[in-house]
Amino acid sequence: NSKDRTIINYYYSTMNAIKIKGHLLFLRCSVCVSLILSTILFGGLSYLILYKNEGDLMNSQFNAIDDHFHHSVLHKRQMQDISLSTMGLYIESMYPNASSWPNVGVPIQTFSAIAAKLMVLSSSKVIYYAPIIYANDIQSFENYSYNFFKEQGTPDLGISDFGKGIYAVDSNGERYRENDCSSSAGKMNMIVPILQSTCTGMESKIMYNTYSEPTVANAIDTLLNCTKHFEQDECIIETDFIYPSSPSSCCDDNIGDEPSTIIMYPLYSTNNQGEKIVLGIISSYFKWSDALDTSVPSYAKGLKASVLNSMNGDQSEYKLKSGNALFQKTTYIHNSHSSSSSSSHSSSSHSSSSEDHAMDSMELKNHSPYSTNLIKTDQFIRQYRTWVPIYVSIIAISITLLTSCIFMFYAVAMNREQRDQDIMMETKRLFVRYISHEIRTPLNTVHLGLQVLRDEMIELISTMENTSATALLKDHLEEWTLFISDIDESTEDAITVVSDLIDFDKLTTGMLNIDQGIHEICSLVTETVKPFLIQARSKNISLIMNEEIESIIMKKTNDNNEENTNGLIGKNLIIYGDSIKIQQVLRNLISNALKFTPENGQVNVSASWKETSPLTEEEISSPEGYCSCGSIIVKVKDSGAGMTPEQVGQLFQEGVQFDANKLQAGQGSGLGLWIAKGVVDRHGGKLSAASEGKGYGAEFILRLPVFYPEVKHQHKTPRFKLNTMSESSATTTTTPSSSV
Repeated sequence: NSKDRTIINYYYSTMNAIKIKGHLLFLRCSVCVSLILSTILFGGLSYLILYKNEGDLMNSQFNAIDDHFHHSVLHKRQMQDISLSTMGLYIESMYPNASSWPNVGVPIQTFSAIAAKLMVLSSSKVIYYAPIIYANDIQSFENYSYNFFKEQGTPDLGISDFGKGIYAVDSNGERYRENDCSSSAGKMNMIVPILQSTCTGMESKIMYNTYSEPTVANAIDTLLNCTKHFEQDECIIETDFIYPSSPSSCCDDNIGDEPSTIIMYPLYSTNNQGEKIVLGIISSYFKWSDALDTSVPSYAKGLKASVLNSMNGDQSEYKLKSGNALFQKTTYIHNSHSSSSSSSHSSSSHSSSSEDHAMDSMELKNHSPYSTNLIKTDQFIRQYRTWVPIYVSIIAISITLLTSCIFMFYAVAMNREQRDQDIMMETKRLFVRYISHEIRTPLNTVHLGLQVLRDEMIELISTMENTSATALLKDHLEEWTLFISDIDESTEDAITVVSDLIDFDKLTTGMLNIDQGIHEICSLVTETVKPFLIQARSKNISLIMNEEIESIIMKKTNDNNEENTNGLIGKNLIIYGDSIKIQQVLRNLISNALKFTPENGQVNVSASWKETSPLTEEEISSPEGYCSCGSIIVKVKDSGAGMTPEQVGQLFQEGVQFDANKLQAGQGSGLGLWIAKGVVDRHGGKLSAASEGKGYGAEFILRLPVFYPEVKHQHKTPRFKLNTMSESSATTTTTPSSSV
C-alpha cells in the first residue's frame, strides 16, 4: 500500500544519504592523510635541499680556496726556479770557459745584491754557490778560495777549528778536513764545497762539502744524470726533507723541528771541444712554511696544509691562520730517521732508488717529489653547517599545515559560493530568456503597428491638402505623426537592447550561430555606411567614406619576373562569414562614432587591404574556389569625446559605459562593443581601439581575413603586390555645412 511504499522510499533515501556521507567522510580523511604526508615530505625535502646547498656552498668555497692554494704554491716554486736560473746564467756569463773552473767566484757584494732581490722574489732563505771539485784540484781550489776571501775583505771565512781547508762532518758532528774525496756520499769521486752564500747561519758552512751528506749527494747525482738526457732548464732538482740536525740546514735560523728543502740548478761551461759540461751548482734553501704563506685568503679559517715527500713518505703538517703557515708536526715514515745522526735521513735503499724516482719525475712539472694538499678541519665545516635547515623545515611544515587548513576552509566557502553563483546565473539566464521571448514579440508588433499608422496618416495628410479640410485637423495629424515617430524610435531602441541581451546570452553560453557565406566586402561596407548619411546630416556631422579598397590593383609575377595586371581586385575580395553579423558590427561602430561626435564634427570610414592575414596558415579555412588573400582593415575614426588609456583597456568588457548619462542620455546596454568583439573573434578577425586622450576622438580598427577567386590555369601560387591610387580617389558626400 502507499504507506509501505512511503516507508520503503524513506529507507532507501536514508541509506543513500548515509552512503554519500560515508563516501564524503572517507574522501575528507584521505585528503587529511595526504596533506599530513605531504607536509612531512615537504619538510624533509626542505631540510635535505638546504643541507645539500650548505654542503655545495662549502665545497664550492673550499674548491676555490684550494685552487688559489695550489696556484700560489706553484707560483712560488716557479719563482724559485727563475731565481736560480737567473743567478746561474749570471755566473755562467762571467766564466763561460771551462778552463777557468773551478777557481771562480763572484764579487761578494755583487753576489749578495743580486741574491737578495732573488730571495725576495722566490721566498727563499738562502742562495749559495758551490763548484764541483775533483781530487787533483782540491789544493789549488783552497788556495784560490782563501785569496778570494782576503781580496773581498772577508779573510775569516771558511776557517774551522783545524784551520783552513774544505771540511766534512762526522757522525758526532765534529768537523774534519777533506784532503781527498773519501767523504763523498754519492756515486762520483768528487766534492762540492760551498764557496759563496747569503745566509748568516750558512756562513759558518763556507767550504763545507755538501756532497758528504747522503740526502744532498743523492740529489746531486740525480742532477748530473738529468743533464745527460734533458735540457738545462728541465734539470731543477729538489732534495728530500732537510732536517734541523742536518749539516746542510741553516743552523742560525730558528726553525724548530720544521724540515726544509734544497733546490739545485746546474752551472754549465764550455770545454776546449765546445761541449757543455756541469762544473758547479746554484742552490736555494727554503722552508715550506714560507712557500705556504699567503697561499690562502686571510679570512679562511679552519684549514690545514700538508707537504708529502713521495720519496720516503714523510709528511709535514701546517696550520693556516690569517694567511700564515704555522708548522705543527712531521710524521716520519722513513724508519732510519734519527735526530742525532746526519746520515739517518737516508738509507742505502733510498739512495739507490732516488735516482730512478727522480728520473721518472722529470716528466712531472718542476720535477718535484713533493705534493701539497689543503685539508679542511671541523672548524671550517662548522662555518657552513648551521641550524637553518632545521628552522626552515619547521617553518615549512607550519606554513604547509596552515595553508592546508586555510585551503580546507576556503574549499568549503567556495563550494557555498559556487552554489550561490550557480543559482544566480541560472536565474539570470532564465530572466534574460524571459525578457527576450516575452517582450520582443509585442515590441515588434507595436513597432510595425506604429509604422502602418504613420504611413496612413501621411497618406491622409496628403489627401487633405487637395481637399477643403480644415487646417486645424491637419495640424493635429502632423503633431500625431511626430509623436508616433518618437514612439517608433523608442521601440526600436528597446528592440536593440533586447537583441543585445539575446546575443549576450548566446555568446556567454557559446550558442551564437554564424551563418557562413560568401560576401563581397566592398559592397558590404558601402551598404552599411550609406544609411547613416541621413543621421549624420541631421546632426551636422561630416561622414566621409574612403573607398580605397576598390582601387587596389593585383599584379601577378610570372616565371620571367614580368608583371601582368590582373584587373581590380577590390570588388572581387570576399569574406567568408555571416554578413548580417558583420553589418551589425559595422553599424555599432559607426553609430557609436556618430553618437559621441559633437555637432560640426567629423567621422571617417576607410577601408584598406593588407597582404598579411590575422590568421595563421593552420587556422585559415578557405571556401571552395577561393584562396587566402591577406586581410581587409576597416577604420572608423571620429573627432568626439575620446578616451583615456585606462578606458581603452576596459572598452571591450561586458556592460562597460563611460559617462552614460552625460554622453548617451542614459541609453544603451553597454554590451554592444563586447558583442561586436565576440562576433569578430568568431570570424577569425581582430577588433581594437585607440585614442590619444580625452577630447581627441577615438579610432576603431576592424580587421577581417579576405579571399580571392582562384586562377584555375595557374600552377604556382601568385605573389601579390600592392599599388594604390592617389588620395584624390576618395569618395566624399557633402552636407550643407561640410563634406559627408
